[in-house]
Amino acid sequence: MPQPPHLKVHIERVGQELTGFIKSVENSGTAFVNVGRGKPALMLPYDATDKVEPGQIVTVWVKEKRDNGYVFVTMKPPPRSADSLVTGEMLNGTVKKFAEFGGAFIDVGLDRNGLVLIADACEDWISNVTEVLEIEQEVQTWVKEVRENGDFLLTLLKPRDPVRSLEAGQQLEGTVKSLTDHGGAFVDVGVERQGWLPWGDTTAKLEQDQKLKVWVKEVREERDFSLTMRQPRLNHRLLKVGQKLRGTITGSSAFGAVFVDVGAAVDGIINARDIEDGISSNDLVIGKKVTVWIKHIKDESSLQLTMLKPKFSNDLIIGKQVQGVVTSFSQQGGAFVDIGLANDAFVHLHDVSDSAVQDASDVLHVGQKVPTWIKRVRGDRSVQVTLLEPRIQGNSLKLGQKLNGTVSSFAARAGAFIDIGMVNDALIPLRNLGRGFVKDVSKILKIGQRVTVKVKRRHPDGRVDLALVQDTQTQASSYEERGII
Repeated sequence: MPQPPHLKVHIERVGQELTGFIKSVENSGTAFVNVGRGKPALMLPYDATDKVEPGQIVTVWVKEKRDNGYVFVTMKPPPRSADSLVTGEMLNGTVKKFAEFGGAFIDVGLDRNGLVLIADACEDWISNVTEVLEIEQEVQTWVKEVRENGDFLLTLLKPRDPVRSLEAGQQLEGTVKSLTDHGGAFVDVGVERQGWLPWGDTTAKLEQDQKLKVWVKEVREERDFSLTMRQPRLNHRLLKVGQKLRGTITGSSAFGAVFVDVGAAVDGIINARDIEDGISSNDLVIGKKVTVWIKHIKDESSLQLTMLKPKFSNDLIIGKQVQGVVTSFSQQGGAFVDIGLANDAFVHLHDVSDSAVQDASDVLHVGQKVPTWIKRVRGDRSVQVTLLEPRIQGNSLKLGQKLNGTVSSFAARAGAFIDIGMVNDALIPLRNLGRGFVKDVSKILKIGQRVTVKVKRRHPDGRVDLALVQDTQTQASSYEERGII
């Protein structure tokens, strides 16, 4: 094999993607690749993903830059970096080594190994991960935390669904985990917390570890929930917009609407425009079973339904672009837009146009197709969107990335909101404003002030937490001197 040529190429970094062609291939399989940056780069046989021939166009990545000027490339794409991970993401990996404090390092195909702590290796108590893991053992893991320095924690325990994923009336299989002196029990139904089954909602004597069928009775504050062993008739006030139901047609109106019994206190109504395509109101006879979704709830006297399945209802990400159609206007000057949910999304007047307008109807008309971006999702699944395209998408930001922004508002017990060009302003929590406990945010920042911030945390729903980057002058002046702490 001839000596590698002396390269004088200007390549910025290892991992850089290049396009070139094979100049020549030695008998050993080593190839010289012309990447248009001086003399050819060197590609060893094990860095080719397939047999290569002279003249062949290839995509390669810089693998190594040596001090003597030699550059080696590979056809194998470099591994992902840790800052691209998302909390809860599932990854397959291999146990590589054990840590002195009892944890384990797992190779999941990234530029560094992830760490599994003892508490995240097994649901039962163990003193060391070696009790359940072996070197080179293949495991399934989930991302638990990504740190600013690029390190990340993994867990072998599959993340459980949040309590907020439960719906009143939902049927579940559960296991009795503990009994109380008052006759009730705590039941594991597979979500992040155990549900409370009161004595009055039991139909038989309970035993430890007993398997049973239960229904969700009520979900409170997205954390606690109660169960019942009695199959419920739907409580009207616990129904949710977007909830899927099965019902029976009970009648129709002269205007083409259909009435449906879904087990609530009153029959729901399906307006003609909410009937499934290809079906007329004449096809919906009394006694026919239909699948519907809740579109609108008005106290206990009105329940509006639709046969049109929502496109999505649980995975709305702030900043996500969705195509919509204007359906109506509000008395406050805003507009309602159909984005494929059971209920129309709302656009505030100030989110209609960059220019000043008195009413959304001045620039929009019913039936007009418009691009929208998710701005806010409230607990009742009502959605607020904007027609103003954001400059930055939250999922494009990287941990530790520095940005310039403008202070837009304060939240007394939360921190400061910063406009960095996202669909919603990002938050600097109080703990990320600097050293010590901050009593008054307005003594550190002012509305309209330009600041430098860095990305501290990315939430799965698209929200972003920031940290204030202190300049030299600010660091020199302590908070004690300024009366902040």
